[in-house]
Amino acid sequence: MTDQSTIFSNTLDNDLSNVEVTTELMARFFRTLGEVTRLNIVMLLLEEDELFQMEIVRRLGLSQGRVSEHLNCLVWCGLVQSRTQGRRVMYSVANDEVKALLGLALQRLKANESEIATCSRLDSN
Repeated sequence: MTDQSTIFSNTLDNDLSNVEVTTELMARFFRTLGEVTRLNIVMLLLEEDELFQMEIVRRLGLSQGRVSEHLNCLVWCGLVQSRTQGRRVMYSVANDEVKALLGLALQRLKANESEIATCSRLDSN
């Protein structure tokens, strides 16, 4: 039996066979997208390609502070990128890998929608 900090090598793809991460770090990666507001921001950016922060605030109906906090997390974790345009900051999804990851997640969701929707273990942390 392995503990949460065990280092493992990804054996799913030969290109990734040298990547070593801890299970705790992998869980943190998924928690980045596991928060509803952050996921909504990423999905909105995938739809629109690039948006100003205040447009994200308006579209999601959230406070500027809350959106800013989540954007900072997404940028820090490498899922979203920012660029300055004049006095405004534009945000977009960092790369196609993020889009592919969410596409795979949607495929799995379609295949297991009712099971995921009713899994009582997900809410028991």
